Amino acid sequence: MRSSAAVAEGAPVPRGQAAPAAVAAVGGWTIRSAYVLGFLTIIGSFNHFDRSVLSLVLPLVKAELGLSDTMLGFVSSLTLIYALAGVPVAALADRWSRRNVLMIGLFFWSAMTAMTGLAMGLWQLVLCRLLMGLGESAGVAPANSMLSDVFSRQRLPLAIAIFTLSSSLAAIVYTPVAGWIADTYGWRPVFFLAGAIGMGLAVVFGLTVREPRQGATDRKAGEGPEARAGVTIMEAARFLAGSRAYLFLVAGASFMSAYLYGTGAWTATFLVRVHGLSYSEVGIYLGPVRGGVAAAGIFAGGLIANRLGRRDERWRGWIPALACLVLAPGEALFVFADPRWMWVAGLGIAGLFAVMYQPPVVAALLAVARPGMRSVAISISLLCSTLVGQFAGPILIGALNDRLAHVYGPVAIRYSLGVVILCAAMAGLCFFAAAHHIGRDTERALAEESEGTAS
Repeated sequence: MRSSAAVAEGAPVPRGQAAPAAVAAVGGWTIRSAYVLGFLTIIGSFNHFDRSVLSLVLPLVKAELGLSDTMLGFVSSLTLIYALAGVPVAALADRWSRRNVLMIGLFFWSAMTAMTGLAMGLWQLVLCRLLMGLGESAGVAPANSMLSDVFSRQRLPLAIAIFTLSSSLAAIVYTPVAGWIADTYGWRPVFFLAGAIGMGLAVVFGLTVREPRQGATDRKAGEGPEARAGVTIMEAARFLAGSRAYLFLVAGASFMSAYLYGTGAWTATFLVRVHGLSYSEVGIYLGPVRGGVAAAGIFAGGLIANRLGRRDERWRGWIPALACLVLAPGEALFVFADPRWMWVAGLGIAGLFAVMYQPPVVAALLAVARPGMRSVAISISLLCSTLVGQFAGPILIGALNDRLAHVYGPVAIRYSLGVVILCAAMAGLCFFAAAHHIGRDTERALAEESEGTAS
């Protein structure tokens, strides 16, 4: 009899020979599944950190290379390519090996991160950041798809929540260390060290983590055919377009992306203009305070979905919907309240619920996609939400700031941020609509996969 760890890895078990304990272990918490999750979370943290670290050292880069703010803003936006390249890279991962694509991508983007530390001018910096963003396209979708074949649908939201904490890990642990290194030794060693660690992680990841079998947790051990190889992008797009749950989930994630990118770009400016805070005070409110609250929200979202989703699949949509609909008035309190205790309370509420939607939504996106197209499903959602979020949030708020400034002066931003409040509310409605279709579309995905493999 195979061990439970082997079963959890998705190894085939002869029909009739799987013991009840082994069957229960499929998609459960084992030493191996915890190791895979932990390693993917660490990789995810470097995916976030390597993409954002340039903003931390921009003043030092500007001073040494003599670049303008416009050029630095252009360079900072180049990592957007990770979302654009994510769809074809995800299709390759589904058809070949998600583990290998992630390993190669991690090594490549880490090498480009290290090379950034050697840049001596604008175009060298542009090339390094462009190639780094291309490598990072292999980071998110294959990792989420792997988790869906390591953990069962019931346990996946909690696993996704832990994986999503990678962004908090980068902000809370790596950023202060990078700041100290930059202050002490300059900006270049920050990129050298981050790149070297990432390349080392890629080697260890390739040696210690195996590719889980597609669809391993979608049926009992020893039952059902082997999952079919990954499909093409067009096949995946046609199938996903037929899932109302998927379309509503992507729409909701896009609205929330506009909220997150919009608040991320303008909240610090809002606190300075409206409440007269110093930049050090802004750093306290938006760094450890809001970051810690957001991490608690992510974990809570995954834990609640993990428990309630076992009773009813629709909780995968209801939980994000409720989080967004509570977030909207919390953000409104933060934006429009004048007493400090009131807007701080609003900031706390918004921080707690702002990213609570992510674990159950990602789990639902994976569930309504066939096992052979899950990387593509995540990458399409990431592409839509990134494009909408990057442009609709920051740009629209900035344009409204300029339009309303002649009427409201510096506090015009208070009214411009009403856009993101509306986005949060619209996301909640989309997630409620998705919940109605999640159960049926999940069964559709499993049924069509079974038919495809049987044929």
